[in-house]
Amino acid sequence: MQVKNEYPYLSKLNIQEFLKNSQAGILKKWGQNFLIDPNILRQIIYLPSQEKIFNSEIICEIGPGLGALTHILVTFEKPIVLFEIDPILIKHLKSQQYFSLKKITLIEGDVLKNLNSISNYKAFVYGNLPYYISSEILLNLMKTCPKITGGVFLLQKEFVERITKSHSSISIFLKAFGIWKMEKEVSANCFYPKPEATSAILSFLPYNQPKLTITELETLEILLRAFFWGKRKTLLKILNSSPFIPNSSREVWKEIFLQHCNNLYRRPEELTEEEYYTLARLCSKV
Repeated sequence: MQVKNEYPYLSKLNIQEFLKNSQAGILKKWGQNFLIDPNILRQIIYLPSQEKIFNSEIICEIGPGLGALTHILVTFEKPIVLFEIDPILIKHLKSQQYFSLKKITLIEGDVLKNLNSISNYKAFVYGNLPYYISSEILLNLMKTCPKITGGVFLLQKEFVERITKSHSSISIFLKAFGIWKMEKEVSANCFYPKPEATSAILSFLPYNQPKLTITELETLEILLRAFFWGKRKTLLKILNSSPFIPNSSREVWKEIFLQHCNNLYRRPEELTEEEYYTLARLCSKV
């Protein structure tokens, strides 16, 4: 399959004309930067294997915008679910010829309030995600959609590196669900308007089962919030003073950490991902 020639919005001038005719503007509050590079578009679309798409029940796209990815995704012969918040772009998407297909569902509004609509499906997810809400979307996607089959996301490079290269609270949590990989840097010149930072393509390949149960994941969230709140402090000091640790669990958790971390004078960044997962399993039983 090739990118359809009739899609007009890979041109900055055409986007400007659309905005003028719609009496609309670029809304920074929603992090709008439209992808205009067809090569990057193809790389995003065709990054997952055909088998991965075939084994998915639906394909989802978060923030379809003017439909740069959407007009190709509809050729995959899978039901499509779109999440869009901008009323002008919603109206535009509904006006497209492909939208008359019965397999397209457009969910209007805040994606964070609507992810439960795909929670029971084997969904492959695409998304050009605004930086200000990227972490919330990925975290909630993992927690809300246990059957997710994979994902390809366009994000700010700095955020992608936090997930794939740094030892951070979000990287530890997300890696409990699967493998995250930075696939390619994407220049600011590939967007209109140009974002201030370089972007990157992030792929997600889920494990057959997450490393933790739902209850253990809830405990992991508390642990990460508590320990990365005070990551320059020792484990002992955090266990004694962090406001995120339930007082009823504080002494028992301290004993668990003492038994499994050798000593309590280590710092949060010195614990491995697997140590955090082990601690979450043990602390969730308290």
